[in-house]
Amino acid sequence: TPENSKNCAYQVRIFPNLPDIKFEQPIHEQIVPSLKRKGIKGVLTDIVIEHKGYEDYELLRKKAYRNLNILKNLLLKDPDSWFVHYFLAQTYDVLGEKELYKFHLQKVLTEECKREDQNWFIGAALKYSHLLIEDGNIAEARKFLEELENEFSDNNLVRFFLAELNLKEGDYVTALNYYVTIDTNRLTLITIPTPEDKLKFRYYLNMGQCNEKLEYYNMALNSYEKAYSIAYNDELKKEALMKIVSLLVKLDKLKDAVSYIKEYAELDATAMSYTLLALAYMRNGLYKKAENCLKKAISIDPTYYNSKIKLAELLIKDGRLTEAKVLIKPLIDKQDISATEKASVLLMSAFIYISEFCLEEFLIITDLLLKQIGIKAEVKNFIELYDLYNKLSAYFNSSYSPYIKGIKNCLTLIKDFSAQQDRQLCAYDAL
Repeated sequence: TPENSKNCAYQVRIFPNLPDIKFEQPIHEQIVPSLKRKGIKGVLTDIVIEHKGYEDYELLRKKAYRNLNILKNLLLKDPDSWFVHYFLAQTYDVLGEKELYKFHLQKVLTEECKREDQNWFIGAALKYSHLLIEDGNIAEARKFLEELENEFSDNNLVRFFLAELNLKEGDYVTALNYYVTIDTNRLTLITIPTPEDKLKFRYYLNMGQCNEKLEYYNMALNSYEKAYSIAYNDELKKEALMKIVSLLVKLDKLKDAVSYIKEYAELDATAMSYTLLALAYMRNGLYKKAENCLKKAISIDPTYYNSKIKLAELLIKDGRLTEAKVLIKPLIDKQDISATEKASVLLMSAFIYISEFCLEEFLIITDLLLKQIGIKAEVKNFIELYDLYNKLSAYFNSSYSPYIKGIKNCLTLIKDFSAQQDRQLCAYDAL
């Protein structure tokens, strides 16, 4: 398909050369009906033929327009032909004519179709249920699929679509109960083209989501990893990798996430992905690799300010305060920076300035920080400043506590030094 998914189906390619064995229908020709009339049974083989004629939507549309009049003329001759209705539905689907697609699908759902070929009936029924869901008719779709399951209880695809519907509705227990009954090697309608690789990917990804919601985290991770292993294009790989990484972050296992984040960054070279990779490296103590990732993130998108903030944190940790100051100083006046990011920048700046004993700049930044957070305070001395930064702890997460602790230590040092100076002056006056 144009999405690089493979629609798989078994088709008869070798058959006996007998007088009554022939292709039927002037379009979408079929050999199977004449074989059935002769009582000739098929044998499945492992021969694979790749048909590349469906990779271009424009070509598909041209073919659909070509077929449309032929199918309409056939319908005039036999208005009740489920076969013609099936291919008219398929044609209108390609052309984006949703109502006509739905109309002809309904015409396929006949007892005659069910009797002649259950796979065609089930295929049309599943497509029809998808349209009901798409239109928001969830209750009708559920009733329709449950009736279909009662009639075809051994069909894996019917249970798959019921599982998906329950997942969509947030009923993870029921969805999971359906998923565990499905044989992923039988997500097929035999003679009807079915995107087996796409369905298998969705199966494992959705199983993972159900397990994660129900807090079966090891099973969720296992399902996500299986989804990733069978993903057939980069977009699906990224989707599975993001599920894996998000779960590992939730479980506070960022160290285990490094290889997955690295793969994600290779597939999607964005500032965000390289920043996430840097955080994982930092958690593993690989600070030089983290620094390189953050610099790459900044080069990709200088407006993704989180990269600069994280690099500044790394530089401060390494004692490179001047480099950190140069990096974050321009962010103070940015209008498009988030409130949380700006507060972080101001706190780090305050830490840098007081560490360098630049008290005037420290007081200016402190004033900006208080305004940013929404605290009204008039500071008269270092003791009040100390108490103020004590209160600021509540506004920042634990990763910022070293800055607040460092600022308080510097304030204590300055206060003690000032007190010592006062004592010396008093002694001098006494003399």
